[in-house]
This record gives sequence, C-alpha cells and structure tokens, in this order.
Amino acid sequence: MPGVGQGRWEYREFVERLEPYTGGGHYTSRGYPFHGLPDERMREPINAALQAILRQVSVDGWEPAEPLDATRLWDAERVSRKYRGSPFDFFTSGVWWTLLEVRLNCRRWIPS
Repeated sequence: MPGVGQGRWEYREFVERLEPYTGGGHYTSRGYPFHGLPDERMREPINAALQAILRQVSVDGWEPAEPLDATRLWDAERVSRKYRGSPFDFFTSGVWWTLLEVRLNCRRWIPS
C-alpha cells in the first residue's frame, strides 16, 4: 500500500502545452487580477491539459501531488502565460493574455 511499509514517494513535474486546447487564441481581462483567473474561459483549456497529463502518466502509477484546480494553479504560477498591456490597462479596456503551458507535480509510490 502506498505510503505504508518499505518504499518512498517519487515526485516529478509534468508539462503540457496549452496551444492545442486554446487554438492559439487570446483572452482579455480588465487589468491584472491579484487572485484568480483573469478570464473564466481560461478554465476549460487548463482543465483539458491537466486531464491529458493524467491520461498519459497514470498508466505508470503517477497521481497528482497538488490540487487539480485551474485557479489554484494559476495563483501558484503553475500556468505559464504571456500578457500584453500597459500600467493604465486597469482603467482602460484590458489586458491580452496568451496561455502557454501548465505544469503539474505528480507522485508515485516506489516500493523497496
């Protein structure tokens, strides 16, 4: 049983590019939020990429070692992104965001 008896947890970070899930599109927001996704539509491609990671790695015994929540991963800077705007964008029309990749820490039990 994982975590019991002889053995250890092995940790690894997996990365998935977000372009296939966004179609290369951009998202907009009013300013730079201090917490949470700037545009709620970002949640779907981030979640799709997380599921792709899990499909690929779970066959080898890997499981998530952090929450599978787009907002928490965004706030922890686990979602790479580019943005274009100016310091005055908070008061004007907004900031353009491009999602690049999501990184997920996973773990698996290695028996001794």
